[in-house]
Amino acid sequence: MMFNGLNDSNVGVLDELTIRNKIETQLVIEPVIKLQLSRTSNGHSNIFTGTIKNIGSSTLSNLIINGIVFADRGKTGFHYSVVDIFEDEKVTISSLAPGQEKDFTIGVEGLDWEGKNLNGVIFIQSLDHEKRVIIQSIFVD
Repeated sequence: MMFNGLNDSNVGVLDELTIRNKIETQLVIEPVIKLQLSRTSNGHSNIFTGTIKNIGSSTLSNLIINGIVFADRGKTGFHYSVVDIFEDEKVTISSLAPGQEKDFTIGVEGLDWEGKNLNGVIFIQSLDHEKRVIIQSIFVD
């Protein structure tokens, strides 16, 4: 299981209390970004448009907006399989002052979202302190 990307991961069997504590720790973190997103699709072409807003009291810097797409493979083996990571399509934002908003668009070709029953996550990472930390994400069906 991964919590906050690769910065906090556990491999092996975890008891319910450990999982619950990890989730509760993430839930109490005050959000610093408001993320709004929509997806439009035309066959194998997908456009993600959105807005991020700094709702915190400090300027945020070195932000990356990225995404990951996964397919449900059923209940055998690995339940979900990563289909694509938007590495070439990612959006970088050098800084975002308190109250400031920025619009973004990510275009991805070659994914039959509806036909393959794909899902995804668009996420915002901060690259401060030489670590990638996910500071906000949104599920996309």
